[in-house]
Amino acid sequence: MSQIDTTALMRNALREIERLQRELDGAEQRRHAPIAVVGMGCRFAGVDSPEALWQRLLDGADGVSEVPAERWDVERYFDADPDASGRIYCRTGSFLDDIASFDAGFFGISAREAAMLDPQQRMLLEVSWEAVERAGMTAAELKGSATGVFAGVMHQDYAHRFRRAEEVDLYTASGNAPSVLAGRVSHALGLHGPTLTIDTACSSSLVAVHLACNALRAGECDIAIVGGVNVVLSPLSTAAECRAHMLSPSGRCRSFDDGADGFVRGEGCGVVVLQRLADAEAAGRTIDALIAGSAVNHDGRSAGLTVPNEHAQRELVRAALRAARIDAAQVNYIEAHGTGTALGDPIEAAALASVFAGRGREERVLLGSIKSNFGHLEGAAGIAGLIKAALTVRHGVVPATLHVRTPNRGIDWDTLPLRLALGAERIDAGGAPCVAGVSSFGFSGTNAHAVLLAPPRAAAGETAAGADEGAQLLVVSAKSDASLRGNAARLAAHLAGLDAAAWAAACHASRAARSHFPHRLALTAVSAEEMARELSRFARGEDAAVHSGVCGGMPPSRDASPETADAGREPAERLDALARRYVAGLPVDWPAPAGAGRRVARLPSYAFDRQPYWVDEGRAQAESPLYRIAWQPLPAPAGARRSGERIVAGDPALCAEVARALEAAGERCAIAPAEIDAIRRAGDAGLVLAFDRAAGDEDALAAVARRGALLSALARERAATPSAAPITVVTRGGAATGPAEELDPVLAALSAAVRVARREQGRSWRGTIDIDGSPASFDALAALLADEAAEEQLAVRGAAVLAPRLRRAGAGTGALPALDGDAVYVVTGGTGALGLATARWLAGRGARHLLLISRGGEAGAAAQAACARLRGDGVEVRVAAADVADEAALRGALAAAGRPIRGVAHCAGIVRDATLDALDAAAFAETLRAKVGGAVLLDRLTEAEPLDFFLLYSSISAAVGRHGQAAYAAANGYLDALAQRRRLRARPALSIGWGSWAAGMGAADAKTAERIRAGGLNPLSEGEAFAALERAFTGEPHLVVAAIDLARIAAQPDLPPLIEGLVGRAPAANARTLSFDQLRGRPAGERRARVADYLDAELRAVLSSPAALPRQTSLLDLGVDSLTGAELRNALERALGVSVAISHLIDGSSLDELIDQVMAQLERKLVTEQHSAAGADTEEITL
Repeated sequence: MSQIDTTALMRNALREIERLQRELDGAEQRRHAPIAVVGMGCRFAGVDSPEALWQRLLDGADGVSEVPAERWDVERYFDADPDASGRIYCRTGSFLDDIASFDAGFFGISAREAAMLDPQQRMLLEVSWEAVERAGMTAAELKGSATGVFAGVMHQDYAHRFRRAEEVDLYTASGNAPSVLAGRVSHALGLHGPTLTIDTACSSSLVAVHLACNALRAGECDIAIVGGVNVVLSPLSTAAECRAHMLSPSGRCRSFDDGADGFVRGEGCGVVVLQRLADAEAAGRTIDALIAGSAVNHDGRSAGLTVPNEHAQRELVRAALRAARIDAAQVNYIEAHGTGTALGDPIEAAALASVFAGRGREERVLLGSIKSNFGHLEGAAGIAGLIKAALTVRHGVVPATLHVRTPNRGIDWDTLPLRLALGAERIDAGGAPCVAGVSSFGFSGTNAHAVLLAPPRAAAGETAAGADEGAQLLVVSAKSDASLRGNAARLAAHLAGLDAAAWAAACHASRAARSHFPHRLALTAVSAEEMARELSRFARGEDAAVHSGVCGGMPPSRDASPETADAGREPAERLDALARRYVAGLPVDWPAPAGAGRRVARLPSYAFDRQPYWVDEGRAQAESPLYRIAWQPLPAPAGARRSGERIVAGDPALCAEVARALEAAGERCAIAPAEIDAIRRAGDAGLVLAFDRAAGDEDALAAVARRGALLSALARERAATPSAAPITVVTRGGAATGPAEELDPVLAALSAAVRVARREQGRSWRGTIDIDGSPASFDALAALLADEAAEEQLAVRGAAVLAPRLRRAGAGTGALPALDGDAVYVVTGGTGALGLATARWLAGRGARHLLLISRGGEAGAAAQAACARLRGDGVEVRVAAADVADEAALRGALAAAGRPIRGVAHCAGIVRDATLDALDAAAFAETLRAKVGGAVLLDRLTEAEPLDFFLLYSSISAAVGRHGQAAYAAANGYLDALAQRRRLRARPALSIGWGSWAAGMGAADAKTAERIRAGGLNPLSEGEAFAALERAFTGEPHLVVAAIDLARIAAQPDLPPLIEGLVGRAPAANARTLSFDQLRGRPAGERRARVADYLDAELRAVLSSPAALPRQTSLLDLGVDSLTGAELRNALERALGVSVAISHLIDGSSLDELIDQVMAQLERKLVTEQHSAAGADTEEITL
């Protein structure tokens, strides 16, 4: 070989060596590359964000309380003997509020599936979304990406509730399988990275962090969502930990205290979003902390499986420091496992002392544990510690470890290089980044430790220099109206104190770093204060200078339209044009922010529209009897020109407007006064009664009675000619779909009576439609009047059509105001069964002076005995015999109170069942008198009193329309609306739509009681009723309290849409009954309509959907999956003999497309049947 060949060979070899060295160096760098924490979310007891957590830590507060009654009966299981089998000696823990509630709609999960989901799955979904938002990532950005999900968990208590085979649903398995915990997040967000649920007991979530960091460094994923969750629902696992003597008899976790006697269990969820540091910086993320390195090991063969191993812990921390390339001398703080056990704390301290040996007394490592604040979160313990450590290095402050009276004397604090943080201490890192370690040890023997660094200074700030000047544009969106208003309220609070630069950054973030949903709001303002003020007004339902609406979603493309590209317009005008386009769902080319290199500002997290979904143990009937009425958007009716005649009768101005809208749609209209004779003379066309809100003062009692008499007369007409065209009642101001809408109680009373007419006379009454009076609402009204399938109660706001739905109200967020022992509390109907029960309740809550008003006074023996008992308990009881609807009598009774009146409970009322066609005007008015007349006078005569509450006893009959109670429903509908009106005037009011009581309403006679039970209402005991009432003092002016028997309700032949969503599997039994034979001989249009109704009802039943389903939306988006798809397919085969592939149900097809496919199969089947009937005389069948 020549010298030249040798030289070339050596040169090539050197190049290859250099290349391999670069690869090796790169691999080594990737193996040790820091991982950035770019977003965090958390929920712990009393805490719902990282900011709230940090404040709580600095405040030195803990979240420990007695076990809530909804978890288990403490007294039943308590025994102070730690060795008592099956008993629990610890009465406390760290618990979350309202754990049953979840925003299922946000994640496209049906109500049926949501009820089966372990609340740990639900919470991880919501908190993961919050962490993703805080990372400045959008749903579109994540969908289809190589994002991994790593979740730690330990217990599955919710699964214990399904104890019998008949309780198991098709979602029970996936709803409670630990493996699905992480998979649920990836499925909801459309992620394709590695997805693992980890259970190593108490170290699960920190092991998840370790695995996620390794996956990021190995390139297995580009982003990682990592979390842990723990919910304590069952006493069984708690009893097991008591048998192992793990829990604290004293009820607190005293980490490293000499009196430590174990831990208390805690609930919570924590999630962090991780990204490689280089990627995070390139994306302009705000960085909370860096994970420099981590390690996982096992105790091996120690003294016992659950006994900690000092050697293993020492080597674990050393391995983590090596992985982080950090010297032990650089560590400032250790977030310890710190369970507060006599065995575990000294072992952990000894292991740490070995690692940090050689550090001087002034260089001791600070030591603490979040378990002293929130107890042991078990599967979420590691992530809780990591979030605390991230906040610690970011702020450079170590919060105090709580409940330490004397540091553990089994630890030589004088010589060891460790020091407990007994108060908030600032870290002195000498100018270097703060360094913290986090430990988490599982009783499986698996241990984890992570090393965190303070974030780079430039990446820790949320905005770069350079502020936009002048007007700013902010956009807000949500998946429901309630969430939109909640988001607006949160943003208003956030913006209130921002300077110009931070305000501009927040506005930019709202456009560029948030997902955009159909419910939208946009506004421009010249200052943060102005913007906050308008957002607050919108959130409260008041008129605000904003653009808002509902659209179909943001188109993927962006273009600068002529409207937005007009450079000649003023900047504020251009921004306003952008706002209008955004709300309309049109493409928008957002203006770039001023200042280069701006980081994405963080905004408040999404305000979930959470509803309760729960299965009690054994599917018991122990759910709260508290319900609210929510207005559900419905698909807009299809407009079409038509011919026909209508009579429009009622208030002249509104009649004229309604007639114009109908004539524009092709109908002919005759206008008549609201008098029965005039309506008779106008002909026999379809009747529309149109009533407007009162323009001025009106005698409410007389107005309701007058209109009620008209309804009675019309009911008699329809009873005589049931084939006559149906009656529709149109109101303007007769329904309130939001808290700020002005509601006319007279019209609300009328609407309630119409609901009863519908129950009694069926299709003779179409129902009520309330409009807002806008041009779009009249167009929608015309279309609805032509839609024979329209629901019985609707509201039209602009072009949007809404329908009421009864929903569980949860536990409530308010409380009964404290009662004043020196004031007087008034109860009308005070010597009746309900009034006396209310008097007893008020006395039990601290009232010492009661004024009971009733027609009969204290004449009855029951009233005398009840009053005597109250007086014997030291309560001053005055009884006034007065007619509450007589102003002079009521004024005199109130004047005799002799003290300031602080509360009113209006319980007066009479029930006289009679069908609407049998009620004459006098009987109708007499039923109204006590409730309506009394309420009107009480409202006026107590105006100057310092009332804390104004309580109206209404009835569920106003909402559902109970047969035979038209006048009674009208009276109660008036009360519900009066409460809304008072609230709008900043006066206290709460109207309770009671169901059946065991005393009073529910016990009139055995026959009546049984009829009420058969209708689906069980009687409430006095204790149940008032327990629910105390939870009802929320922000809503009207709630329903009723013990609803869902099985009996579901069996009703004509189920009102209002309550369909409560009954689960059988919302519309009639519509779900269809057979192939029923379609023979029917016209093509009718066949299709019946199939469409059947499929809609069956699909709603499968999904437990409370609302009508939009027919153009994909079945997948409605919540259909392979499991519910199989149910729907099987139902179709059984009913109609047609077969639909499951793949067609989950490929994005809509309900309309499913109807088309079913109709095509039926056509083939009918044609085949005709040909096979050789020689038979068959009719022509077409579809």
